[in-house]
Amino acid sequence: MPITIRFERGKPIASAEFMVTSRLSVSDLPDLEAPSPRELDFVLASTEFENVLGDVRAFLEGELDLGTLDVVELKGMACHDASVYRPGIRLVVRERHRNAPMSETAREQFTALAERIREQLDWP
Repeated sequence: MPITIRFERGKPIASAEFMVTSRLSVSDLPDLEAPSPRELDFVLASTEFENVLGDVRAFLEGELDLGTLDVVELKGMACHDASVYRPGIRLVVRERHRNAPMSETAREQFTALAERIREQLDWP
């Protein structure tokens, strides 16, 4: 599963987008490809996908409890992959008590967190 990580210039904010490219071992999601983003709405609104988001949310609660990052956004989204769209997850975090660009330590923590999310859900 590809992860795209972005750090917002000049702000203590980072985002990660996880694109679902194969069946997840933690769920039984319906079709994973669509010719347009609107055709993924039924997947993103499905109970199965909501369960995946719930798993990520629960994992984040444990991981971020004493850390320096706060979750700003966690939602499903349509990701563009060549000629198709696939379901994905968007995670946005903010470094706590900081108004300057995200620190190098927080960047490293976020990158490691994104990788642990992939491992936790047993995504290929």
